[in-house]
Order: sequence, then structure tokens, then C-alpha cells
Amino acid sequence: MLTRTMRRALVAGVVTMAVSAGTAGAAMTAKAVPVKAWTAAVCKDFTQWERRLSELGSRDALADPAAGKTAITKFLTRGIKVTTRLIKDLKSEGFPSGEHGTEIAAVFITSAKSVRVTYATAKTDAAALPTDDPTAFATAAQALVTQLRSGGASLDTTLATAATRYPASALNEAFLSTEACTATP
Repeated sequence: MLTRTMRRALVAGVVTMAVSAGTAGAAMTAKAVPVKAWTAAVCKDFTQWERRLSELGSRDALADPAAGKTAITKFLTRGIKVTTRLIKDLKSEGFPSGEHGTEIAAVFITSAKSVRVTYATAKTDAAALPTDDPTAFATAAQALVTQLRSGGASLDTTLATAATRYPASALNEAFLSTEACTATP
């Protein structure tokens, strides 16, 4: 789950990346929304996504590698579905009014799509998890966790770079002052 600090970094990064996306937002047919309303909606969408992900599976150790492989695959399948819903929700929010609004919204959507690709790749890799050796399974499963975390870290870095290159003070202020964006999960 994202902490408030992680969410702020994600948002700041997305703002930056969105602006760098250039024409990526041109294809959006959504409506312009006041900045504060858009940020609240986007933060709500990410909060719901985080909650849905946290509800997908148990963190308990499983009795055997075969059961673990099944649970991991099931989690990743559902994670893809939940992330697809996030993408749909983000698209329905429109874009923040003001300069680079469509590009900023497009960056959030592109970022969510990137997360979905990370889940899909991990699901493919999970199909190859060994089930005949508990130690080998544990090592391979940990590699999947690392892969998912790396995808998140890469997203944060991209977003942070974009935020510094294309500062949007009204949007940044809205993210920092909107309750849905600053609440700790």
C-alpha cells in the first residue's frame, strides 16, 4: 500500500511525466474538470485501487509451493483486473483544467497501464514458478515481489523527473491540500 509520502511522490511524478507526454493526451475526449475536483477524484481512484489490491490475497505463508503458485497467479490475475478498473476510472475523471491538463491526465492513465503491464509480466513469470523445491519456489517468488516493487520504483522515478521538468503549481497545491490525496491509507 502507498503511504502518504509515496502517494505524494507518485502524484508529483505523474504530473511531470504527464506534461512530458506531449500529444499523448490529445486523443482524450473527456471533459475539463476544476483542478481541485480532478485531484480529489484521482486520489480517490488510487486509494480505492490500493484497497482493492490489499483485499486480494492473504499474506500468510502457504503450506506448499503448488498452493503458493496458485495463490500468486490468482492474485496477479485479480491485480490486472483491479488495475484495468483503475485505468477506466482515471479515464472517466476527465482532465484538470488549465495548461497541460490533457497531458497530465494522460500520464496518470499511461502510468496505470504500465503498472498493469508489470502485473501481466509477473503473472507470466509466475507460471514458471517451481513447485518441486520449496527453497527454489521461495527464491523465485521473492524475485516476483522484487519485480513488482521495481516496477513501482521505476514509475516513481519517471513521475518525479516529469514533475521537476514541468511544474504545475496549482495542481501540486491541490494534491497537497486535498484530503483524499493527503489522507494516510
